[in-house]
Amino acid sequence: METITVTLPKKTSLTKRISQASEQIREWLKKLDIVYNDERDKLQLSGCESKNDVYLYRYSIIKREPISAFKAKGRMEDIESTV
Repeated sequence: METITVTLPKKTSLTKRISQASEQIREWLKKLDIVYNDERDKLQLSGCESKNDVYLYRYSIIKREPISAFKAKGRMEDIESTV
């Protein structure tokens, strides 16, 4: 699992922290060895911590397997058979 920790000063306003965290995450996603797929993958805040004068935000990429058309059709048939 790919993760990043974003460290931001407590004195920074919430609006600026959100903006700065977003910018750092975008740059990180560009540099990854893996391809981030907006439709399949999920970026999740996995932890938040307050230390001294900073906030630490940990984000993780959760990879989801693509569903093939065959698997999707099989799942629909299973759902329809229970109705």
